[in-house]
Amino acid sequence: MKHYIIKGILAIAAVVALATGCKGFLDEQDQSKFIANKAEHFSSVLLGEFNAMYDPFWLCPFMTDELMDGITVSQNTNGREQTRPAFCWQRDIEKNMTDYSQISQSEFWAYCYKIIAICNNLFENIDECGEDEPGAKDYALAEGSFITALMYFNLVNLYAEPYRAATAATTMGVPIKEGTGIDDAYDRAMLNEVYDKIVNLLKDALQYLQSSGIDYKVFYKINEDAVRILLSRVYLFMGQWDDVISTLEPVMKRARLHQFPENDFPVGTSVSGWTAAVTWDTGGNNEVVYTYGRWTQSGIRSFCQSYYYNASNELFNLYDETDKRLNLWFNHTYDKDKGVTIAIPYKGSSNYTRIGQIVMRYGEAYLNIAEAYARKNDTDAAKSQLEKFLASRHTTIDGITLPTTQKELVAFIMDERLREFCFEDHFRWFDLRRMEESERPELVHEFKVMQNAVLVRTETYHLLKNDPNYTLSLPYKEKDNNPMIMDYDRFDKVPY
Repeated sequence: MKHYIIKGILAIAAVVALATGCKGFLDEQDQSKFIANKAEHFSSVLLGEFNAMYDPFWLCPFMTDELMDGITVSQNTNGREQTRPAFCWQRDIEKNMTDYSQISQSEFWAYCYKIIAICNNLFENIDECGEDEPGAKDYALAEGSFITALMYFNLVNLYAEPYRAATAATTMGVPIKEGTGIDDAYDRAMLNEVYDKIVNLLKDALQYLQSSGIDYKVFYKINEDAVRILLSRVYLFMGQWDDVISTLEPVMKRARLHQFPENDFPVGTSVSGWTAAVTWDTGGNNEVVYTYGRWTQSGIRSFCQSYYYNASNELFNLYDETDKRLNLWFNHTYDKDKGVTIAIPYKGSSNYTRIGQIVMRYGEAYLNIAEAYARKNDTDAAKSQLEKFLASRHTTIDGITLPTTQKELVAFIMDERLREFCFEDHFRWFDLRRMEESERPELVHEFKVMQNAVLVRTETYHLLKNDPNYTLSLPYKEKDNNPMIMDYDRFDKVPY
């Protein structure tokens, strides 16, 4: 199989820690390379560069069924034009739809490879380091393996076609970058090679964790359950249902679900008129496994407030009156004049959590294993896991009737994943991509075109079930640096 040559992809030889209390721990080796001299120093670098700085590809919610154009028309058209190409699924989401000028730069591709290079630096140099705590080297290797796997998982699910076992060996994936050297050219791996890399990294992380003997009791340090939950997620995307189940079986023995309050969150204060629903970092919450990312994510909450995007009616209507998440996930008000509910997500702000925006939790383990059982047509086992999960999210589950057929139960679980993980990381976009065409909904977005604060027209766009625009083109910055890079074809969208 021909591999495609890529030139000049970012490689990092210098690693500089942010202000994480580690200033001064690096010894200068030459003008461009710094080597940590203790294993714990690598962990501190990752804490600063990954845990504190990770921000998802911010346009993902604009491309899903999570958002709709606002009920109230915005007078600030600049911000709307910045998101309009992604919201309308255009061929080029970095170009203005009116004059084709560049309107945004996507840094996510470069950021992921920067983190991969930092981890590669760890892999290359950890043996030369000392350790203040026995097992610190193996623990640092576990962290590096876990984070590298997560970066490749994000990259391959944004910039390559969805995984299908029958075609993965002949489908173009993303580059696998080994080491910290700068290469003139290297191959773009096939999809199966990237997924094999991800799985092997996560298996390595489990082995390193076990040999380290370290089990930090803090949310921002990885542990066995975090690795297993991510590995089960990867197996879901590969359609390996038995592996999902076997990976999660040890987790389910100790998994706990947080019992959310039955009304508006009782703690927190008014923040500029908004109720502070601090969902996860509240005493007594024992569901959180691992967290990472900035407190506030760019794009979601700010664009909803400033440029009048709202949670879509389709999403908001998925919640029934017994669902506690309705008041925890959204600030929602009913507009009597227009007869509509305006819902703004708390997620992506400190109103949702202050321990890292991405909250890996046991709830995902329940939904992952339930889906795997449902896909295997073991509906009784699937419903058993679902009932436990739903009991923690609803005031009562007496009125909830779970489907009895495999097809309907899988659909229910996918809707439940949307209810649970809306506006988090890339969950919904990735879930839509991995669905079979028969399961995937056709998405419809309406966009209000404004001129001088006056509504000119409303345009309607469709993302088809088998749409090639589910795969992103590479950022212009990358293509400018790499004129030989192969890219996926996307198509122009015209309004209906």
